[in-house]
Amino acid sequence: MAWPAVKKFLTPQQFREHANTLDFSTWRPIGIVIHNTAEPTLKRWHEVPRERWMDNLESYYKGLGWNGGPHLFIDDGEDGIGLFNPLNRRGTHSPSFNAQWLGFEHVGDYAKEDDDAGPGLKVKLNGIAAMAIVCAKLGIDPRTHIKLHKEDPRTDHDCPGKDMAEDKEKIIDAVVEYMGHGGDHGPNWGHVVDPPATAPGPTPAPTEPVATLVVNTEGLNLRERSSQGSRSMAQLAKGMGLAEISAAVMNGATRWLHVRAMALGKEGWISAKYASKWEPPATDTVVVPRPSDADSVVFHVEGKMSTFGGPEDDGMSKTEGLAIFETSEEAQANDAADFFMPAFEAGAEGLGRRLRAEKLYVACRWNYQETLRAFLQDAVAHVSANGRTVLMRPMDWGPHEDTGRVADLSPGGAEALGLSTDDTCSVTVYKSGK
Repeated sequence: MAWPAVKKFLTPQQFREHANTLDFSTWRPIGIVIHNTAEPTLKRWHEVPRERWMDNLESYYKGLGWNGGPHLFIDDGEDGIGLFNPLNRRGTHSPSFNAQWLGFEHVGDYAKEDDDAGPGLKVKLNGIAAMAIVCAKLGIDPRTHIKLHKEDPRTDHDCPGKDMAEDKEKIIDAVVEYMGHGGDHGPNWGHVVDPPATAPGPTPAPTEPVATLVVNTEGLNLRERSSQGSRSMAQLAKGMGLAEISAAVMNGATRWLHVRAMALGKEGWISAKYASKWEPPATDTVVVPRPSDADSVVFHVEGKMSTFGGPEDDGMSKTEGLAIFETSEEAQANDAADFFMPAFEAGAEGLGRRLRAEKLYVACRWNYQETLRAFLQDAVAHVSANGRTVLMRPMDWGPHEDTGRVADLSPGGAEALGLSTDDTCSVTVYKSGK
C-alpha cells in the first residue's frame, strides 16, 4: 500500500496547529526516537533545495520497499519542522520502535557537526519544540519515552551522533521546560534574560499573606524569575487569588510582580498586566487555606461539565481510544481494568466506548507538565459539587475548549454529585495523587 509523504515545512506554531487537527484513534504513538540524518550533513542539505531532498528521500524509501519513513525531517529554518510520514500513521525508522514510536530526523551529522552553536543549535531547538508539542498533545512523558536511535538493541547505528547523544538529558529537560511555557517566546527561546540585579524586597512575615490580586486570564504562567524566558512552575486559572509579596520590578518594558498563588502554595513571578485588584465580597470573608506540602494542588479547574464514555456515548466512535490509558494492558498495570467491559459486551473496540458508565472517572484538559500521563494513571481527582466530593480516576483529555466546559464526568460520577450537563463542578488533583 502506497504511503503519503507530506513533505511540508512548518514553524513551531504551525506545527502545533497541525498536530491539534490530527486523529490518533487508528495509530497512537507512545514515544519519540531521536535520529540524525548523518547523510546528508547539514552543510550538504543547504546545497540543494530542501524540497528536492524530500522528493529524493521519498523515492529512496519507496525503492527500499518500505511502507513508511521517518515522521519528521528537522532543519535550521524558521519553518524548520519538516513533515514527512504522517504523524498519526506508523512509520519506518528503527526496528524495535517502528510499531509504537515516532521517528524524528535531525538534519546533520552530529558526530562531526556542532549542535551547540550556529545552524546545528537551531536544528536542535526546532527538534525540542517539535518533541514538546507532540508530548503535550499525546500525554507522552518525555523523561521515559524519548529515546535515541542507538538505544534500539536491534541497530548498530551510532545515531544521532555523539554530540547530540551526549546532550540527551539536556534535550529532555528543555522539552519539559518548553511544555511548561508552551513555547510562548518562540522557537529560539533558549536565551534567558536575567532580572535586574536589584536587592530583593523585604522578607514577608511568617504569616499567611492576604490575597490582594486576582488572575484575569486563563493559563497564566507563574515563572521562576521575572523573565519571559524563565521556567514556568505552574499555570494559574482565571480568578485565582494572589498575594503580592515583594516590590514590582521592570524587565525591559514589562512590569513583573512577585506573588504567592494562594491555592497552590507556590511563589513566583507574573506579568503585571495579567493581574487585577482583588475585590472581596462585601460581607463574607474569603479564606483560602494553604495546603500542606504533601497535599499541595497540582491541578484545579472549576466550571461547566458534561458526561462521556460507555456503550451509549454516540459522540465517540467505536474505535476511539483514551488519552490516559491507551491499552487494556496499561489499565491492568494501574489497577483500572475493572473500569472497562470486554469489546464484545460493549460492541466496540475502542476503550472510550468500553468504559463502564457507572464507574467514577473524569476527563479534563490536564497540564502535562504538572500532571504527566504516567502520574495521572495512578492518581485520583477530587470532584466537588452540591456540597459533596467524589474521588474519580482520570481517563481522558478534554473536553474541547469550544464547548465552554472544563470537565467531562462519567454518567455515574455525574449522578453521584447530582449534576446534569452544563452544571458547575470543580476538579482538583493533589501532588500526592491521592
